[in-house]
Amino acid sequence: MTKHRFAFLDFLRGVAAFSVLGLHLGLGFGLKHYPAHGYLAVDFFFCLSGFVLSHAYGARLQAGMPAREFARARLVRLYPMILAAAILAPLAYYGGGFAHPGFGQAAVLTAAGFLLLPAGLLFHQSAFVLNGPIWSLFFEWLANAAFFAEARAPMGRAAAFAVLAGFAAALAITILNVGSADAIGFASPASFLAGFARVLYSFLAGVLVERYRPNWRAPAWALTLVLVAVLYSGAGAGTPRYDVAAILLVFPAIVALGAGVGEPGRMAAPWRFMGDLSYPLYVMHEPVLRAVFAGFGRHAALIAAVAAVGVSYALLVLFDAPVRKYLSKRSLF
Repeated sequence: MTKHRFAFLDFLRGVAAFSVLGLHLGLGFGLKHYPAHGYLAVDFFFCLSGFVLSHAYGARLQAGMPAREFARARLVRLYPMILAAAILAPLAYYGGGFAHPGFGQAAVLTAAGFLLLPAGLLFHQSAFVLNGPIWSLFFEWLANAAFFAEARAPMGRAAAFAVLAGFAAALAITILNVGSADAIGFASPASFLAGFARVLYSFLAGVLVERYRPNWRAPAWALTLVLVAVLYSGAGAGTPRYDVAAILLVFPAIVALGAGVGEPGRMAAPWRFMGDLSYPLYVMHEPVLRAVFAGFGRHAALIAAVAAVGVSYALLVLFDAPVRKYLSKRSLF
């Protein structure tokens, strides 16, 4: 029901995932033009996640949905691709010659990938050095746990918006202080701690949008253009106020208005494709880019892009979807 009703939001998730791919292509392969603000897609993901989870589980959790049932549903949805990335990312990283640590460090980082633990910080590296985008899934799990606790005893409107304002202030101050939201959440111990404000603001904003949004609408094409402009534009690059405005104001507004977009009609197939591909592409693109870079060099950006999409789609069809279907019919715990 959720995917059908909010097909346009799924499509926008795909647009955001491709911006992350474009950002890492540009940085990794030395392209002149790439989505300079693709890193803000993570904040859009968090806002979407809060909205969708509130819609799908809010009433059920208030009615007494057991913690194990909620945890099982989230585990089935998220973990198969995490498992695939935990297997393939070390092969691309170490096999491609990007680092030559001792066996102990390599073993710890590889094991941490299966458990979503920020072990890279122990070795003075980024939190998830083998596969950078995984950092947001660590915080996604924490946000899910916080959502479960709050949904069982929801805050009143005034209290909820007061908490949201507190997260907004903390995040804005952090971004203005460091100069960008880009590395918040994974680059260092300090930025890792700041990641809590980053995820909790956007996630809670999405939850509150679902609970209290007015019945406003905007054309799908206009919302798509706004999101593309924010993520793909090079204007404002390096300007912290750009990041603050996008995260605090623009993304919640896009989610609120996008939720009112009607049935996809003739756009059903492309919207569904973009939505289905978004998560595998986000999780798997960095290992694929590294593997292509190691094999073909910095001039193989097009090959890398096609490979990232192809591998992600193959994993979606041949692994992720069948495994989730299988697990959804069985009791895990």
